[in-house]
Amino acid sequence: MANLAGKAGAAISPVVSSICKEQNKNVLSFAIMPFKFEKDRIFQSGISLKRLRANSDCTIIIDNDALLDSNPDLTSQECYDITNKAIQCLTSSIKSSSLSEETNILSTSRDDEDLETSLKDSMRMLYEDTAPHSIKRSMLYVYGGNNVPLGVINSMSNIVGGIFEDDSTQIDMAASEGTNVVMLSSIRGETRFDKYDPLGIISHEKTIDWDDPECSIDCQLDIPQLE
Repeated sequence: MANLAGKAGAAISPVVSSICKEQNKNVLSFAIMPFKFEKDRIFQSGISLKRLRANSDCTIIIDNDALLDSNPDLTSQECYDITNKAIQCLTSSIKSSSLSEETNILSTSRDDEDLETSLKDSMRMLYEDTAPHSIKRSMLYVYGGNNVPLGVINSMSNIVGGIFEDDSTQIDMAASEGTNVVMLSSIRGETRFDKYDPLGIISHEKTIDWDDPECSIDCQLDIPQLE
């Protein structure tokens, strides 16, 4: 779990994921991205996310800014609460689901008795982060769905199936105190986060940016080496 909106999280998460990868561990990473107005954190979060994705078997991205864009009346604390609840709900559900070994974007909404409205808010949040043609697979988790009429569930399935391919969408229902929708979408292609690092368009072969600093070289020079 990496809060890339914070300086400590952006700095430590690539190191921890790299150590896990070197130990041949399966790495599932959750990355929380900053708000757009946190301009001093955008660049570092983009670099950190790039390295985190390279070290992870699967990366799930939660974008606070996309949630705020689709719900501009929310306070920052309400955004954090919605995000934390979505992560908590998802972690209890993904053990029975198959995850794509690609970049995944988690989108959600506030609790709403109207699940169709909650679904539309989740899709609006998703479209803030990527283009529709980049979405390859989507898993829809309906919380509180045991108390929802089947006609509503069927209507939601038709809405999602009309936007994405039917065979690329799956719906799962789970018990919850509130009613809301969480979408986990597999992405291939560009996302808004690629633009967080303006130098990211430069190919890896032409980039002189090492994850690990160079070590001291054992050579006979009468000058001090700076570590």
